[in-house]
Amino acid sequence: MDAISKIVEENIAKITSWRRTIHATPETAFEEFQTNRLCRSVLSDLGVKVCADIAGTGIVALIEGGLAGPTIALRTDMDALPIQETTDLPFRSAIAGKMHACGHDGHLAIMLGTAMVLSSMRENIRGNVKLIFQPAEEQLVGAKQMIDHGALVDPSVDSIYGMHLWPDVPLGHVGVHADTALAACDRVSVTIRGDSAHIARPHEGKDALAAARLLIDALQLCAKQEVDPTEPFVLGIGQVTAGRSYNVTPDTAEFHGTVRSVRGSTSDAVRNMVPRVCKGIAEATQTQIDVDYTTVCPPVRNSPGLVEQIVRVGKSVLGEPKVHVLSTPSLIAEDFSHYLAEAPGAMIMLGIGSDHPLHHPMFSFDEEVLGLGVRILSELVMDE
Repeated sequence: MDAISKIVEENIAKITSWRRTIHATPETAFEEFQTNRLCRSVLSDLGVKVCADIAGTGIVALIEGGLAGPTIALRTDMDALPIQETTDLPFRSAIAGKMHACGHDGHLAIMLGTAMVLSSMRENIRGNVKLIFQPAEEQLVGAKQMIDHGALVDPSVDSIYGMHLWPDVPLGHVGVHADTALAACDRVSVTIRGDSAHIARPHEGKDALAAARLLIDALQLCAKQEVDPTEPFVLGIGQVTAGRSYNVTPDTAEFHGTVRSVRGSTSDAVRNMVPRVCKGIAEATQTQIDVDYTTVCPPVRNSPGLVEQIVRVGKSVLGEPKVHVLSTPSLIAEDFSHYLAEAPGAMIMLGIGSDHPLHHPMFSFDEEVLGLGVRILSELVMDE
């Protein structure tokens, strides 16, 4: 058994306990205070240099190697989701309305396990290893704030890896996209203003909710006419609010949604289409419609050289049949893309073969992948 595997095997119970503790105490964006304390405590016990409270609840830690070489960054996300967990796990969420339903509890445990391995092998590390614990990934804003607060400098990062637990890859396998892994994300927020009236006399008002329904349908229809159907693309509406009483025609309505795409030309076409459609519906319904269309993050595009390294290390750790080079990008977005604008990097998909998708109230995963994740990240560092 090699040294990394031996350390992981001897400490897998501890790594698993970290995951379960974090899972039971989920915290949403920029509220990851207890998670921050746990991670700082573990890193301190390992003798790892810690710079805490970056971007509020983020952490940057540094393992200085004994040999000359580059600075490699490993990044994990920390935040949970506003979801009521419905699993029957003995360590299920103890916080009402909050849940780790995207695997970030596993990501954190893997990062802490990797810190344990690498801190014990620091004399043999070429260069430095920077460990980035990022808040607010689910809001797609944490990465930018970490970068703005200096997470990638002093020392400057030469390359960066992220890892995500991934239901679409078989359990115990690893996948990496040859190029584009995850989609760009734009956010659309629309406010519609009409006039209220008695619900039984709708002709005396301007129904903002009815206008919102028309507009949502029109946006979906027109998007299909703007975008090549072979292009990966989604325009989805996730939140609609309107009205104050059952018997009053709503005078205001709001809805919020997202556009996911892989190509910049697709995003540009939709960005130009949305105001045009809003103007048409406003004229047809005699309402006022204001739209805010915001670019949130670009797509995650892996660096080819690092993809080759992940494949090589993956085959060494798992065996060739369990390593997959993926060609079809996912329309899920990740603000890991902001780091890739600053340094070469790649996102690794660690297969969990879950029965439930990400962001589902029953989401969980087989904890055997925790040790695999630690081994892969540790081997990537030691492979430099």
